[in-house]
Amino acid sequence: MTENLNLAGSTISPGTGPKGPSISLEQMIALETFSTGFEPSAQRKILSSMSGGHQSRFRGRGMDFNEVRAYQAGDEIKNIDWRVTARTNKVHTKLFTEEKERPVFIVADQSASLAFGSKTAFKSVTAAYTAALLAWSCNHSGDRVGGIIFSDNAHRELKPREGKKSILRYLKTLSEFNKGLIKQGLAQQLTQDQMSPSLASNTALDKALSSLHRVIRPGSLILILSDFAAFNQQTINNLRLLNRHNDLISFFVYDPLEKSPPKKRGAYPVSDGINCGTWNIQSNLQNQSYQEHFLNHHLEIKSALLKLGIPLIDICTEDQPVAILNETFGKKRKNKKRWLCE
Repeated sequence: MTENLNLAGSTISPGTGPKGPSISLEQMIALETFSTGFEPSAQRKILSSMSGGHQSRFRGRGMDFNEVRAYQAGDEIKNIDWRVTARTNKVHTKLFTEEKERPVFIVADQSASLAFGSKTAFKSVTAAYTAALLAWSCNHSGDRVGGIIFSDNAHRELKPREGKKSILRYLKTLSEFNKGLIKQGLAQQLTQDQMSPSLASNTALDKALSSLHRVIRPGSLILILSDFAAFNQQTINNLRLLNRHNDLISFFVYDPLEKSPPKKRGAYPVSDGINCGTWNIQSNLQNQSYQEHFLNHHLEIKSALLKLGIPLIDICTEDQPVAILNETFGKKRKNKKRWLCE
């Protein structure tokens, strides 16, 4: 695929990836063209560059109860209806019909901690860009797509529905949240009388995950895109509850400057949206401490999700999400034995 689409003055191509501090609705609509090579809802194990030894398989699409009939050789014991069996003194088994459309919930973080990018794109743009690709891909698979989009002070729940109209509704809401993050600016979101960014982001993520408990249907696929800025025990508890009867895939969005400081020593101007300061990089010890902070944060998230059997996929603001999704969920593989899972 070499085709380029130019909408709203911005070029979208599979080789460029997200760019800039914001993303438009037109740009996310254009991504439909590049979302046909992978399928995140496929019943398969996930190949992840951050994988461990624990293996888990997707539970598959949801199953609806159909009827009860007399047990036949080959029926699964777990589907025996013990109440009917006890009442009739004959073994009966439950029959289920598989849903043709699987509910997919895409949880997209657009909080203040994602309003950051050092070179190519803001983390909020990378998250929205990837969410759009996933939404289009699930739509191509015939799944019903919805989700939750949230910022520090608001969130929107969108019930999974079938068809392109549902995707456009999701992308329109995502675009509004993305633009709102830039329009409001960090100055408004980080005022003196409000919570700190980390605490606000933590509350927002946990509220979004808690909201899923009310609307989620067993057998759903949940895709979470966030920087997990304040990952804590409450976050783990929410994920554990959701993971009991659903499939979860997490995407860790980060910027290269968060992982490693600038190589050149010196004083760099920084700002939180209100105050300005100087970031002094003078020694290798400072660099090492900085890198260890990020690695420890990432390891904490990875270890917690690994115990729950939830895949963790890293996406950097300099990455090309199309390439990562194709590598992770690609429909065609030369070597199927390469599957690994978190």
